[in-house]
Amino acid sequence: MRALTGAPVSMIKQTGEVLTALAVENEGTMTVSWVESTDIWQGPDSISESLFARETHIAMCKQTEEVLTALAVSNEGAMNVSWVEGTGIWQGPSKISSADIFRKGAPVAMCKQTDDTLTALAVDKSGRMNIIWVDGTGLWQGPIPVGHTHPYSTDRGTHVAMCKQTEDTLAAMAVDEEGTLTVMWVDSSGLWQGPKLIHPIGKFSRGAPIAMCKQTDDILTAMAVDKEGALTIMWVDGTGTWQGPTKISPPVFDPQETNIAMCKQTDDILTAMAVDKEGALTIMWVDGTGIWQGPARISNTHVFRLGAHVDMCKQTDEVLTALSVADVNAVLNVSWVEGTGTWQGPQQIWP
Repeated sequence: MRALTGAPVSMIKQTGEVLTALAVENEGTMTVSWVESTDIWQGPDSISESLFARETHIAMCKQTEEVLTALAVSNEGAMNVSWVEGTGIWQGPSKISSADIFRKGAPVAMCKQTDDTLTALAVDKSGRMNIIWVDGTGLWQGPIPVGHTHPYSTDRGTHVAMCKQTEDTLAAMAVDEEGTLTVMWVDSSGLWQGPKLIHPIGKFSRGAPIAMCKQTDDILTAMAVDKEGALTIMWVDGTGTWQGPTKISPPVFDPQETNIAMCKQTDDILTAMAVDKEGALTIMWVDGTGIWQGPARISNTHVFRLGAHVDMCKQTDEVLTALSVADVNAVLNVSWVEGTGTWQGPQQIWP
């Protein structure tokens, strides 16, 4: 039986109707699962040889309107790209860096920098933030170190989050070697700025997972678990000064391992999801610029392993879907909510 023990899951719309998920199974092959509209999930299908560690992080983003691209670091420490055009056959993976640059399976983030440029960030083995980019359907460039020298964790992998702060500004966040949140940014196709420290020093575990999402048209929100185990938010209005960090939950999460997913549930509601210390899938949410609500459990306890990965994406205009990996038999599970209704699942979808 195929298994996904601790595998990070990445999910994105491949087309207007197709929602796609990628993960690495225990044997080291990248697999794809997908669902069309509200039909039954299909897959998993292998789309690579055994090139990856089972804890490999995968980043996905639309490269063009038709091309969906995925990045992941192989066992030999090389950045690899896979891609699919429309509903065609997945291509790759192909190396776009030398070997031994990154820690195998290292976290990578990817986001459109401009309408034409797709950009990715990852921390190399020396603890430097690196940028990789492609214009249109051209050749990938980099990796090259970006920003001024700043130490990030090299032994456990530093998580990076990226999101458009404004129409012209792309922002990235990561927690450094000392446990301090840092922000980097670039305007249009200019030079990357930062990293700039967001105080206080040492509030988070080094390299801790972090998530970013637009809360409103003007407000960009970031979320991470602090050293005390509380979900914490930071936010910025337009191109203003970052605010926070502010705790929005009791200390019910693991400060080192908790992975967070964020997504708009409706036009007004931003939802965050993570697994708490007792292995329950939990959500928090905010309506507009109101007060964060939760955390509320949407599964039984001891269903998920500590730090289990989860991702969220809109399946249809009304349905928000979450994928996560359970601990007991290491299978992919789906949870979902329609509009502002009650969350359903988790329900096993494979193998």
